[in-house]
Amino acid sequence: MLRVHSTSKIPSGERITTLLHRLFGKPVEYSYSKPVKTLPWLRIGVAVYCYEDDTIAFLGLADLNFSSRAGAALTLIPANVADHAIIQQKLSSYMFRNLYEVFNGLGQLLNDREKQPVYLKALHLGSRMDLPDSLRELVKTNQSNVDLDLHISGYGGGRLTIMAA
Repeated sequence: MLRVHSTSKIPSGERITTLLHRLFGKPVEYSYSKPVKTLPWLRIGVAVYCYEDDTIAFLGLADLNFSSRAGAALTLIPANVADHAIIQQKLSSYMFRNLYEVFNGLGQLLNDREKQPVYLKALHLGSRMDLPDSLRELVKTNQSNVDLDLHISGYGGGRLTIMAA
């Protein structure tokens, strides 16, 4: 069972979009927004960042729009493919692997010199009800968040939440 550790530092919207710009090679604009919704039937991406002892440090929550568009933008998969994935409510295996790499890259922003390093332990894509029991309740909490509306140039918008667990 995964344990939870709190009081971790959350990166700013500016730091997140700067890193995403570097990853995608495209401008990424942001504004602060509401958290990613975690309704039982709504499909989202959930990235789980842990310390070496498997204690959960952070969660990354991405709506399907950000998940598909980021998964496409990383390797220049056409934007219409991302749009189709949103309509179908399903990412291709390539887009899922790309989304994993995006969250892996975001993990470097979560490391703090004063704390032990974190790593991306898992990425889940599905509804809250599809998540492992240990994560289901955790994604409903909203402590120490940065909540962003992101727009990837040429791909469109989506929502991302980073939260300390």
